Amino acid sequence: MLKKISHIILAFIVLITTMGMTVSAHYCGGELKSIQVINESDSCCGDACGSCHDEIIKVDIEDDFTIQTLNIDFTQVFSFLPAFIHLLIVPTFTEEIVQVTYHKPPPLKIQTVLSDLQVYRL
Repeated sequence: MLKKISHIILAFIVLITTMGMTVSAHYCGGELKSIQVINESDSCCGDACGSCHDEIIKVDIEDDFTIQTLNIDFTQVFSFLPAFIHLLIVPTFTEEIVQVTYHKPPPLKIQTVLSDLQVYRL
């Protein structure tokens, strides 16, 4: 359930950030009077006066989400290749004694034995 909610929240964040939004602010005499998201901000006076002005800020991502090209420098890969082949061809042996012991499994519980004997018919 938490996964589904987090996926929905992340989808809305991606949708909002890629779509962008417009923030409109109204200043009267240098003081912020109103701010609106998406809509145009309300004016404090009906007609335009000398001390009022509006600022419109567009929040948008300018990335076009295209895949960048990937350049691989194979000269670095081929410089390690001879050392890698040498490790594969010339194995290093060490003298180690490995001791393997066998342990019997624990006995089965009586409930397990009885449930294996039961036949279930539909």
